[in-house]
Amino acid sequence: MTGIAVVGMACRYPGDVTGPEDLWRLVAAGTDAVSGFPGDRGWPPAVFSAAGYQAVGGFVSDVTGFDAEFFDISPREAAAMDPQQRLMLRLV
Repeated sequence: MTGIAVVGMACRYPGDVTGPEDLWRLVAAGTDAVSGFPGDRGWPPAVFSAAGYQAVGGFVSDVTGFDAEFFDISPREAAAMDPQQRLMLRLV
């Protein structure tokens, strides 16, 4: 029988989930991770509401805290990156 070793786990989800422990806390409590539009993204929620869209969703917190300089990435390149790439770099 071959053994499996879990060396590390990481995740980022809506509802301020920044790790596996937070995820299990959220699931065990049955908490809803849906919230209003975050104010740090530059999105105008009034425009979405006026167009008939709901001004709520599942938003990952602190996505604007990406440190491009730490990864030797220019601010311009960081702004052009896919947000999922920035999240992945922060998880590793």
